[in-house]
Amino acid sequence: MVLGFLELAFAFKFLSIPDQTYHWGLLDREVYIAIWIVIFSLMGMYLLGKLKFSHDSDIPYLSVPRLGMSIATFAFVLYLFPGLFGAPLKALSGYLPPQETLDFDLSKKASSHAKMIWVK
Repeated sequence: MVLGFLELAFAFKFLSIPDQTYHWGLLDREVYIAIWIVIFSLMGMYLLGKLKFSHDSDIPYLSVPRLGMSIATFAFVLYLFPGLFGAPLKALSGYLPPQETLDFDLSKKASSHAKMIWVK
């Protein structure tokens, strides 16, 4: 199931390529990162045993590798959150849509505000 979550996340990467090529504007950077946050949050909840599917059995205890993978997954989700507000997320720059597709970029607003103060 974990590989299914990963495949779903990377499927959006392959959907974003024609979106960028044909300028559809469906998967801009915020939408893409938000989808990844939801997918990896669900994956972390699945690893903890909080999310179950019909073929899953009950987990009597949480093993150390499973707990480690869920902690790593939630750490990745926390890494993605600043990307919603304009953080560059350089480790994922090859997978994410370009920074120019970002509608709400705090770093650009802060730098333009600083330039306005400096000019005055």
